[in-house]
Amino acid sequence: MPTHAEFSAELTRALPHAKGVKLPAERTLRVDGERHRPTLTLSAAGVAANMQTNAAAFEGWALALMAWLGAGGVRIAWEPPQRDAGPVALRHYRRFLYRLVRFAALMGEAQVDLVTMPSDAIAPFGAPDAVPVLNRSSGGGEGASAEGSEAWLEKRLAQPGTPERRWLEERTGVTALDRQVAVGVFDRVVTKGTEIFTASKSAIDLLGRDAAGDVWLLELKAPGNATVGALSELLFYAAILEDLRRGRIGLKPAAQGLSRDAVTLAQICGSRRIRARLASADIHPLLREHVFPLLNEAVARAELQVEFGWLDLGGLPAGTIEPNMRPDAV
Repeated sequence: MPTHAEFSAELTRALPHAKGVKLPAERTLRVDGERHRPTLTLSAAGVAANMQTNAAAFEGWALALMAWLGAGGVRIAWEPPQRDAGPVALRHYRRFLYRLVRFAALMGEAQVDLVTMPSDAIAPFGAPDAVPVLNRSSGGGEGASAEGSEAWLEKRLAQPGTPERRWLEERTGVTALDRQVAVGVFDRVVTKGTEIFTASKSAIDLLGRDAAGDVWLLELKAPGNATVGALSELLFYAAILEDLRRGRIGLKPAAQGLSRDAVTLAQICGSRRIRARLASADIHPLLREHVFPLLNEAVARAELQVEFGWLDLGGLPAGTIEPNMRPDAV
């Protein structure tokens, strides 16, 4: 059966003209086993890592193996973190389990088989009696952002009247847009110590709505920062919005009447569909061509009102996208 190194080499050969096409280090995410159904094993460090890192991005690697190597499905195994790993690592782990359960449900048992299935993985919000609520707010930092930074581009896209905003409206049809929409999930009350997942930086870059009643979820990436892990972020935020629509996640009472939001909870819950897009001027080679169609086929089978894709920002007004844009946090 192929080893991790052999699977990595096969991915490299599948895209001979692309750079950087290889699996993460075996010590964090190992791929081996049967060629038609390889096993992805995440280490304790991998399940507690930031989801946008390649080492933690099991969704993207699973889809890449199916899309580029013809695997009929994958098996996913993992090592839980140590009990003394600390609260932040455990919140990352709970978010990993949530992502895992939602990804397996989306793809179906025919394509995703969970090898390690402890009792805490069955409850996607960390405990069977958890009452998840969302810390819904938007706006982000309004301080100055360095021109050419990711935060600067996000603000230009969100600000009415700018050439970038007009370009976005033409491409998507959005008529309203929020930026840095907080989607921290808490148990019952929003306060320090009740976080189910990591909450301090969980925010959707851009959240819009169009006249047709669709909600647009945009995960913005600067050139050179479109990793395989970017897909994990997009899937996570789409799952949160879908759980809102289905009533699996509530909203903290104080946020119910927020009037400054361009996209309200009622509009999210009543939307026709969620259009989730990676918004970037480039994209990881493994995410091109085959992965989004494969993902949308699974969405159709699951009868979800979600659509995934790539919004190419390469056509933005001249000078907006620079090769050395900084992928900073906002």
